[in-house]
Amino acid sequence: MKISQARPYPVPAATAPRTSILSRLVEPPTAGHWGARCGRLGLMVALLALHNAAPAAATDLQYVLMSPNFGGSNASALQMAQTVQSLKAAQAAAQAAASRAATPTDPSQAFVNAIMSQLNGIVAISVAQKLVNTPSNQTSTIQSGNVTLVATNVDGQLTVTITSPTGSTTLTVPSGG
Repeated sequence: MKISQARPYPVPAATAPRTSILSRLVEPPTAGHWGARCGRLGLMVALLALHNAAPAAATDLQYVLMSPNFGGSNASALQMAQTVQSLKAAQAAAQAAASRAATPTDPSQAFVNAIMSQLNGIVAISVAQKLVNTPSNQTSTIQSGNVTLVATNVDGQLTVTITSPTGSTTLTVPSGG
């Protein structure tokens, strides 16, 4: 039994195999085998380029874990992560509470809430217009239950003080008059 060595390209029967690598690279291609020879030529060019290239300088890479989530020991990152997490939890709790409070169980209650909201808006606009239109060097007072609004217009400054059982708020804006 005779074992023959397989060649990546066919050897014409009339030609003996050449021994030089360079002669194999520059040998004219036979039909259908140009790609194999171009691949060898490209490989040779790449090897020569790598051989003549400047030596590469490499250093050791050191990675320091900064995030406590991945085993790092950065205290400020841990505090920031805890703060962000607690803020997100508080915001989620506030949104959940607001959605529970805003969702009426009775459809007629939703209608009543909408009407009350519109009426409160109309009353608030009326009160704000009365306070803003306080004549110069005069004071306007509005009392509603245990809330008192006092507007004073002096020297072009409108000062509005809102007093309720929970505290007092004062706002001063230019009155233009």
